[in-house]
Amino acid sequence: MAPRSSKPVSAIPKTVDAHHAKSRGSDLHMFGRSVYLPGGWHRARRENVYFLITILEGSVEIECDGRRRQLKSGEGVILPPRGMEFFRFDPDVKSVHHWCMIAPGLTSRHERELMRLAGHTSPVPASVNILIEEGLSIPVNAGPHLNLAMQALAKACLLRFAAHASDNIPTKQARHQAVQRALEAVSMNPAKFRSAEDLARHCGISYSRLRKLFQDDQGESPSDMIWRLKIDQAIQLIRATGLTLAEVAEQCGFSNAFHLSRCVKDRTGIAPRELRKTERVATQ
Repeated sequence: MAPRSSKPVSAIPKTVDAHHAKSRGSDLHMFGRSVYLPGGWHRARRENVYFLITILEGSVEIECDGRRRQLKSGEGVILPPRGMEFFRFDPDVKSVHHWCMIAPGLTSRHERELMRLAGHTSPVPASVNILIEEGLSIPVNAGPHLNLAMQALAKACLLRFAAHASDNIPTKQARHQAVQRALEAVSMNPAKFRSAEDLARHCGISYSRLRKLFQDDQGESPSDMIWRLKIDQAIQLIRATGLTLAEVAEQCGFSNAFHLSRCVKDRTGIAPRELRKTERVATQ
């Protein structure tokens, strides 16, 4: 099997000038194509954009703020702004995906609500693939007129997928109030909960009942969810702060720095110090 990598084999981004995008965040819009080797992954990140990912080959498991989605070839999903995202690609074959981003400032309230409804896995209509291919064909920094065309294509692409997905919402019972409360509580402060029993008490429900609800709704146990979000938070602190591993471990509810290091390496494939070093090199 090919070695795991946090970076794609190839990526073809299409966006406006980076400085222009940073100075006027509402102008950010982007198309791209990425290829990942078997077992590839993308480190945890937050993006202040609506992010459409469509799978052409292989598959991907996406975790975003306590919610897990599995996409196979021909499927896509829109991820919301400011969510903590982590991607694991197919362990056995290469994965190829297209993506399209657009800043919330380029959308109306009604359009944002439509994209919110597209937060579940859905088949990708042929028209969306056509729009993405058209967006990829526009040269980077092609001038104001083509940049406007790319912006319109990006918006049309996400809204076309969202309209299709909203017509194909899975027939599933509404999430139980205790599950929703648990997800929100742990997302806000994973270190607060030492065990799933603590979380059950916080939600005013028995542990056995909460466990069954989680298995039905999330496909995992409350304990697995707590530890997954603790590791997500730890990865974010390691990447974005100068805290020592011991300080990160204490803040995120790990018993010690060694325990933290082992969990992070299991998740990312590299040790925390290497993760921090990689992040510093990427930002230089």
